[in-house]
Amino acid sequence: MRVHLLKSLPVVFLLAACAQPTTQTPYFDSGAVAQEEAVQRAYAARGQQMLNTPFTPQELSAMEQRLAMHASRIVNAGQLLCDKMGRDPATCTYTIRLSTDDQENLNAYADGEEIFITPPMMRFVDTDDKLGTVLAHEYAHNIMGHVSAKKRNAMAGMAVGALADMLAATQGYDTRGTFSEMGVNHGLRAFSPDFEREADYVGLYVMALAQYDIAEAPKLWREMTAADPEGAFLTGSHPSNPERYLLLDHTKNEIVHKVRSGHLLVPNLRPEQG
Repeated sequence: MRVHLLKSLPVVFLLAACAQPTTQTPYFDSGAVAQEEAVQRAYAARGQQMLNTPFTPQELSAMEQRLAMHASRIVNAGQLLCDKMGRDPATCTYTIRLSTDDQENLNAYADGEEIFITPPMMRFVDTDDKLGTVLAHEYAHNIMGHVSAKKRNAMAGMAVGALADMLAATQGYDTRGTFSEMGVNHGLRAFSPDFEREADYVGLYVMALAQYDIAEAPKLWREMTAADPEGAFLTGSHPSNPERYLLLDHTKNEIVHKVRSGHLLVPNLRPEQG
């Protein structure tokens, strides 16, 4: 009984200590998500095959040129959004690179300082608006400080876990750092889906300011489902593709309303963040 209680302590304290998203990111009920999931399963059933032919030096060079052109649009839009949010635009400047070391995975990611996109993803996003959707999402991760927030959460988790290890030791149990390791893992996962939702949400504002067609953004997640049917409906570190489609569609309407109403084109912040 004492060991069971000790195992629950790190999670309880960690949830209170972790950094969370700061915008009013939309959420959807299970019925709406299930309805969109059915649509995306139909896309997957049509069997779109992922492109897997080798990349030639000429194609990689063309990708570099294409990426450079769109990177400047995203960087300028990210700086403009930061300015509208009352932040120094200089703190929102990030380099966007082609990750030529990874020529197998359909992926793009941010590390807090740079944004990387793989050749398979560059080939997959075959229109300007699709590429803008992916780059704006990753740029939003850096603007909103998600990487550093996850690191802080991991450190908080390790600290809480270490306390649990020490408490267990006083009761005669040698945990060998088990709770510290659990704390790090819980910290890394804490609010990870919410950070992804916020990057989708804020990213669409970046995309709008970069003057891409935001009406096309939600469709990307149906196409991603066709490319990767097995991972499309899984949840964990990311929301499911159906939920992401709904979120972008909702955010698109929110942005259109703000533009028509003459409102400031910035994401809605939570009340305590305003």
